[in-house]
Amino acid sequence: MKTFCKLSSLLSLSLLIATSGCETTSGSGSSPTQSGQSTTKSTTSTGQTTKPWVYNRDDAYFVQHRLLPTMALDDAEFVDMLKATRNLDFCKRSKKGKDLYDWDAVTIEVVAGDGNKIPDILFLTFLTPKDVSLCYYVAIADMGATARYITLEKTNALNDTDKKANLSEWYDGAKEKRNYGQVSYTDLEQFKSAVTKLLSKPAPTKKA
Repeated sequence: MKTFCKLSSLLSLSLLIATSGCETTSGSGSSPTQSGQSTTKSTTSTGQTTKPWVYNRDDAYFVQHRLLPTMALDDAEFVDMLKATRNLDFCKRSKKGKDLYDWDAVTIEVVAGDGNKIPDILFLTFLTPKDVSLCYYVAIADMGATARYITLEKTNALNDTDKKANLSEWYDGAKEKRNYGQVSYTDLEQFKSAVTKLLSKPAPTKKA
């Protein structure tokens, strides 16, 4: 019940944000529409093309950087639910609403830990991001009573075109974010390796 109530509250806020008409920047190859939306063909980070979808940056950002880390870091039952269902169906709008993101295209892989130092890790693969700060992948490490939430996000290459993504971690109940720097990869296997290395070190803590 606690998990359901928290999800309902956060999703209600997400609906307000998604319908507020915030202006966003569309990726190349997309056709701009009203309220910062663009219609394009959805492609997962592994290159799999799925059905056309209506893209809205605010909707995706809210789930990746607010709803999921807030729930995962504070609610062990939520992480257990994700491990069992392996989908983000709870992000879908009601029949009266309209989905602004193809949540069916998101995949969740659960990599079992060794029962000792390595925890179970959930790897979420999202649609290839069109906007800066949206995620290619998210890793949720099940630490028992809590979790660690690590992201691989699209970044501006600026002067260094080799840097394609940014590695970060939300902590302190999703109130703080540690930036580990830009990386040159966007593939899942290298992200997995980076996550494993991060988990071998202590989690970031709030500065005094």
